[in-house]
This record gives sequence, C-alpha cells and structure tokens, in this order.
Amino acid sequence: MTTLLVAVGLVTVLPACAAMAFGWLPPWLSGHITHPRLWGVGMFGIGFFAVTQIPALREHFEHAGTAGVALRLGVLGIGLAALLWSSDRLVRR
Repeated sequence: MTTLLVAVGLVTVLPACAAMAFGWLPPWLSGHITHPRLWGVGMFGIGFFAVTQIPALREHFEHAGTAGVALRLGVLGIGLAALLWSSDRLVRR
C-alpha cells in the first residue's frame, strides 16, 4: 500500500510542479486545459493528499489533531476546485 501511495504521489506531484513553475502540461492535456498553472495546483493538492495517506506521515497529521486533518482535507478540496476551474469547459461536448 505504501508503494502505491508513493507512486501516485510521484505521478501527480512531478507534473504538477512542472505545470506550476513552467506552465507545462502533458501532451494529451494540451487541448483541454486552458490554465496549466491552476491545473498544477489541483494536481499538487491531490498528490499531497495521497502522500499524506502513507501511515508514517498520516500519524504526524493525526497527532496534530483536528487542525492536521482539516489541513489535509482543505488541501484536497482546494486541489479539486482548482482542477475544476483549470478548464473553460466544465462538460466535454
């Protein structure tokens, strides 16, 4: 399970950092995403949440109490909202 979470984290966080820093998108998304930096924020939020699901890291957030759990869920929510707004179209036609 830990290996899978690390893999998901890498697959989401690395392209997210490239999108936030340089505006780069994977080639298959170039025609669909109009705001690549916003897409990067969204993917970073999902990757952060996936990586913090690793049991060793999750314990630190749980020891922080409600604030730690709220931080993780807040980052996930902001990431999902950023992904929603990264394209001009909400529904593919």
